[in-house]
Amino acid sequence: MKISTKYIILLAFTIILSGGKLLAQSRIDSLLNILNSSSIPLKRVILNELIDEYQTISLGQSLEYGNEALNLAKKNNNDKWIIDSYLKIGQIYLETKMIDEALDYYKKAEVLSNKIDDSLYISRSTHSLGVATFYKGDTASSFNYLKKSISYINPKRYTHDAGGVCKDMADFYFNTQNFNEAYKYYKNSLKYYEQSSDYKNQVVVLCNIAATKAKTNYFYDARILYLRALDISEEHELPYYKSYIALKIAEILFKNENNADLAISHLSEALKIAVEQGSLELQVEVHQLLSEIYESKNRYSKALNYRILFYNMKDSLLKRRAQDFITFLDMKYDLDKYKNEINLLSSKYEVSQKELEKQDRLRKFVIIALILFTIMGFTSFGFYLYKKKMLRILNEKKKALERSNKTLSESKEKLNRLNETKNKIFSVLAHDLINPFNALLGFATLLKEESQYLNKKEIKQYGEVIYRTATNLLQLLENLLQWSKSQTGQIVVNKKITDINKLIKKVLSITKILSDKKNLHLETHLTPDCKCFIDEDLISSALRNIVQNAIKFTPEGKKITIVTTCNQYETTIKIEDTGTGISNEDQKKLFQTETHFTTTGTENEVGTGLGLIITREFIKLNGGKLVLKSQLGKGSTFMLTLPVKRTNQTKMN
Repeated sequence: MKISTKYIILLAFTIILSGGKLLAQSRIDSLLNILNSSSIPLKRVILNELIDEYQTISLGQSLEYGNEALNLAKKNNNDKWIIDSYLKIGQIYLETKMIDEALDYYKKAEVLSNKIDDSLYISRSTHSLGVATFYKGDTASSFNYLKKSISYINPKRYTHDAGGVCKDMADFYFNTQNFNEAYKYYKNSLKYYEQSSDYKNQVVVLCNIAATKAKTNYFYDARILYLRALDISEEHELPYYKSYIALKIAEILFKNENNADLAISHLSEALKIAVEQGSLELQVEVHQLLSEIYESKNRYSKALNYRILFYNMKDSLLKRRAQDFITFLDMKYDLDKYKNEINLLSSKYEVSQKELEKQDRLRKFVIIALILFTIMGFTSFGFYLYKKKMLRILNEKKKALERSNKTLSESKEKLNRLNETKNKIFSVLAHDLINPFNALLGFATLLKEESQYLNKKEIKQYGEVIYRTATNLLQLLENLLQWSKSQTGQIVVNKKITDINKLIKKVLSITKILSDKKNLHLETHLTPDCKCFIDEDLISSALRNIVQNAIKFTPEGKKITIVTTCNQYETTIKIEDTGTGISNEDQKKLFQTETHFTTTGTENEVGTGLGLIITREFIKLNGGKLVLKSQLGKGSTFMLTLPVKRTNQTKMN
């Protein structure tokens, strides 16, 4: 019974799709009947209509009429017609994911648009280049092209074009996770499409605004926007979008509002329309979501049925796309071959006519025939090489995709390891926060309840304990905040040329209170005019952590030395103390986030265990490195090496 249901659905889809193709073919036949008898301007319009009609049926036929429209434009030497043809042919290649070929035609359109200095065509060509370069992965070029397109368009005169470029700029921001900018451009796009009465694109943009709201967790607003789009779809008979919107509302109901039953109701309507319209893509998505919903309701049999339908339809969709692409390549190959054969036959006819006027017709005809056959042989061989090259390119793209999948898998494993590390650190920190807070609350409670029985000395002792505990908690929380920002990429590195000696003096002025308290002698040997290309705030924080660490582990009355040396490539800062030193075993633990290693200072100063870890992160963000040399009982030396000149690399952890 399950198998028969599946085949009934597929049969219904085939019948509906065939009906849609018959309607489209009827319109195409009407256009073809008047094509040859039309004037040149009308013929161009009909060719453009045929290009658009065949884009949903046969991209190969669409390309054939695109080339015919281009030849007509070139024959009439009309630059604007030529640009329109370049843009339409580029769109066909973009549909088949042949991005390089699409870019080639779009760039031709841009060159010619600049030549005739027409702002509308400059906007249209750069708009198309912006979309194609984004598909290619060149986001910087895509952004520049789209901004240029917006700057050239006149929205009051060409509202529809303005709506299109604003929509694609919004898509750019949406896909790069900048949802605020995406929302702004989608709103502008909607305004222009409303002015041009383009109801289909109004629905598309409203759906995109709803998706933006959903991405920022405004799910109620998203549903309201989808319903608004649904009203327009119903009013103007846009059944595909009715199905699509019902699917999107169902996703929100199930995934964000836990209303599985209402989601199923919407999906039933979406599936019904998708089947009627012959949209295999929408049916695939609906079956997948239905499978997930029934699985969540523990109705595994029904979930399995929908999962089977999902995989069958997805396989059919992939096969159809692959077959369409192969058919397009075959059609393109045949079209190119046919064009060359026509050129060759035309040449042969012209030569034959000339030879009829001459006395030695037979001899020259034979010679010309031999030449033509030779050319045809070379041409055929050239087409063979071209097809072979295309197969090689397809294989290379397949290998590139496999490499990308492998890289993605490795990145996923790396991310899992990072998450495990962070979870361990947060677990340790949570543990370390409890004891200081208990001590703080204990002494505070003691002061509150027993203050009348305590003398001034005891109150002062308790106050000092509370102060030290609170200070350590504050330092722990500050280090935790800095470390979490560095791990989540929230730290923005603003590098500039900095006088490192001035920065060291500033750090020493901040830590002077701590060193004076222990009567430590801070000795500096600073090489004049030492510059670094760094973020001053991050390196200041790193130096402060190292100096405070040296003060912490240096006994009273001892010395801490700071030395700077520099050359044209790098600056070295050496911070050497005469403190307790660190054993080889403890040095191995010092920078490990898993162990959370910390010890008390010479006067029982308490550390957070994150200071040196954050220090190393900040130095690494600035393209530097940190080296520790220490011997137990003899002191420690930290050596920082920082770049002097700007580099092309921006190092982020």
